[in-house]
Amino acid sequence: MYNQINNQINNQIISAMKTKDTMKLSVLRILKADIIMKAKELRVFEDQLDQNILFTVIEKTLKKYKEELSFVKDEVKIVELNYAIKLLESYLPEKLSIDELKGFIVNAVKGMSNDGYSIGEAMKVLSKELKGKADMKEVKKFVDECFNR
Repeated sequence: MYNQINNQINNQIISAMKTKDTMKLSVLRILKADIIMKAKELRVFEDQLDQNILFTVIEKTLKKYKEELSFVKDEVKIVELNYAIKLLESYLPEKLSIDELKGFIVNAVKGMSNDGYSIGEAMKVLSKELKGKADMKEVKKFVDECFNR
């Protein structure tokens, strides 16, 4: 069950080593280390991690780079961080547009709100379906709007 994303990352690491692309290699090694740490935390082999967990790890690593970008003033470091952000974003699925996201949430919540579901239960269901495809803060905001109507 070797994951396609994990395989792609490993191939990119090998490619970066061969071409001596140190910037790409360092970003991918950090990502790979984060994946290995998550696998150890879950007590499984890294090739047994499912795609949603990998998306979570990539998003977490991406968040670190974005936070660092907000503090850095050196132009060279800013270029490196932007490169790392673009590289990590390439491993995530295409983000849904705001309209697609709202439509998806409204359809999903429409059936739930009548059956006595809570916002937490709705978020649990939606997070499984939208992991990596949307910012979960936006999803939470739209779910709140749907339940408060």
